[in-house]
Amino acid sequence: MHAAAAAYRRPHAIGVNYGNLGDDLPTAARSVKLLRKAHAGAVKLYNADQRILHALAGTGIPVSVMVPNDIVPSLADSRAAAREWVDNNIKRHPRVRVMYLLVGNELLSYPALAASTWGKIVPAMKNLRHA
Repeated sequence: MHAAAAAYRRPHAIGVNYGNLGDDLPTAARSVKLLRKAHAGAVKLYNADQRILHALAGTGIPVSVMVPNDIVPSLADSRAAAREWVDNNIKRHPRVRVMYLLVGNELLSYPALAASTWGKIVPAMKNLRHA
């Protein structure tokens, strides 16, 4: 195979979705070692788990942190609540390369949340951005 074709087929980096629900999961420190060994190009966290954020400090791995569905309405209704969430979950980890805050997980896929949450997504985004 031609070298240029081989380079095109080889991914430059992989992205990893990191959840912490399950049995017999590795520690946060071990997980980061595995991410680094796999040359992960980015990580998406399904919540702001403090152990994994601490373990990611100084790695340079770009991180996306998801805001849990259940707090989206409160973040939409209060800039102070959004600021508190960012302070408690993001700013306390200045050495983590947080690239994105993701507001909710598949919120629009749940019709039961239409009345309570769908209209709160954009206001929560705005308040988080101000925070």
